[in-house]
Amino acid sequence: MSVINREFEVSSSLPADKLFKLCLDFDTLAPKIEPQAFKSIDLIKGDGGVGSIKRTTYGDAVPFTSAKYKIDAIDARNFSATYTVFEGDALMGLDSATHHFKLVPSADGGAVFHGLL
Repeated sequence: MSVINREFEVSSSLPADKLFKLCLDFDTLAPKIEPQAFKSIDLIKGDGGVGSIKRTTYGDAVPFTSAKYKIDAIDARNFSATYTVFEGDALMGLDSATHHFKLVPSADGGAVFHGLL
């Protein structure tokens, strides 16, 4: 078993609390904003919170068709979340992929999105 980590940061002018809410609404927003990339994101099991399982069906602009993932953690107080992709061709041969992100408020009133893949 191998572990591969990819870290990235993206600055935003939106405050961390507002950006975190948008991240939590990704399932609803993504298919509307980028239908060529996201056909649908459906809740398969749970209430949308920790332990829930979701399925993403990708659009024609993406080189794979689907992914299933489980929400491992949501920490609204610290603006962070973790989820694990465990099924689908989006894994590109991997057994699973865990994604973690955290939003850190910045001095200018915006936020920095820290992602770890």
